[in-house]
Amino acid sequence: MKNENIIYGIILFVLVLVTILVINKIRYKKLEAEILASLGFRDWDTAPYIDTYVSVKSRQAIEKYDDVKFFKENKDKFTEAEKRLVLKNNIAKIIKDFLADNEFEKRYPYKKVKRNIDAVLINVSAYRVQVDYISSAGNHLAQKELHINQRTLDKFNNDPSILMGKAEYNKFLKETEKKELDKKHHLFYEKVNKIVDFASNNKPSLILKEKQDMLDSLISQLFDRTVNSIQKIKTIDSEEWGIIDKYISNIDKEINEIVSENQKILDYYESSGFQKIKATCEALMSSQKEFNEYINEKVHAISTLFGTKVIRNETVTEDEHNYIRPYKKTITPFTAEVSAAVFASAENNPIEYIVKNFYPNKSMYPEQIQKLQLLIEELETLREAKQIIENYKKDYKQYIQDVPAFIMEKDETGFYSRLGFAYIDESVLTVEYKFHIHLVVGLHKDHLLSQ
Repeated sequence: MKNENIIYGIILFVLVLVTILVINKIRYKKLEAEILASLGFRDWDTAPYIDTYVSVKSRQAIEKYDDVKFFKENKDKFTEAEKRLVLKNNIAKIIKDFLADNEFEKRYPYKKVKRNIDAVLINVSAYRVQVDYISSAGNHLAQKELHINQRTLDKFNNDPSILMGKAEYNKFLKETEKKELDKKHHLFYEKVNKIVDFASNNKPSLILKEKQDMLDSLISQLFDRTVNSIQKIKTIDSEEWGIIDKYISNIDKEINEIVSENQKILDYYESSGFQKIKATCEALMSSQKEFNEYINEKVHAISTLFGTKVIRNETVTEDEHNYIRPYKKTITPFTAEVSAAVFASAENNPIEYIVKNFYPNKSMYPEQIQKLQLLIEELETLREAKQIIENYKKDYKQYIQDVPAFIMEKDETGFYSRLGFAYIDESVLTVEYKFHIHLVVGLHKDHLLSQ
């Protein structure tokens, strides 16, 4: 009976122990599943300890084998190592964030699960290469591990020569220098483009013709002195970069000054002070309104008699890659592109060459003569009208007070024109014929002939 009780007790102990083990296993599996779900892992094999394997054929080879030799012999593995380390680093961050705010650590049996977490952290701490020394007979005689981290990869990226032979490195240097030179070319092209865009956007709002001409001139100088020069620089450390940069900055400064001065004038015309003067003059000017309209019509008719100003794209023909955006430049309608010899002859005998270049069709002479006669009559009318307008201005001076000095200095004609006075531009009283030659050195030489 006593023996039976002992046996019964043993059986009961075993059953209790088994029950406890089963319950603990269930609790472990449940906790493990919850933690894996929280981490976003399917299982603990989310990242391998060894990432790749290589073998060598001598003990000396395995002793000297390092990360440099590995990547030299397995160039494709470098990109793989970078990608694998990114993946491992992401896993490490997930685990560290989990451990920093861990709601499971007080539950049983967390310590057992933690051992798996620690194992994964070890696995993801490096990209590992297992090097095996295997004899010619197939015997495994030695083994070592290479632990490669992000710092190692950064070292190779910052100094690619470590993994290159001499010829490969020289080729790499040339390619790198070319890329850096192209990058600098584009940087300077963008500086020019920025100025061209700024000038193009602001040119329509310039109220002074001489400022428009000045803007055209500055952009032409910018093209002549920079674009082709930028293309010709062949080294990244050339002193020419500094010279060109300073020149670009000076042009940029001059253009900004033109635009700023123009904006200052425009702001005045929007001011209440000017609007008050304008309202006063408009009320007093009703009696001469028809005269002003008549003169303005005459000015317009003369400006179209021999053609109008035309717009063309002014850019650099040697810019084969079209890096530089075109700039629209105003030119006179009577412009002839001529050779150096013709240019010199035109300087000595202007009338003859005006006829040859601008009126070669003799059948058109009667029409041109008729236009010239009409032009002379209209110009005489305008000269007389110009004096009448000047007299009107004197009569109105008593009503024009507190006008900023810079307005009368920079835009007197525009000021009176905005008040309603007819405006006769001196350029309307002159017809321009321009002979234009582009010299080999890239400079422009113009000769204006007036008729």
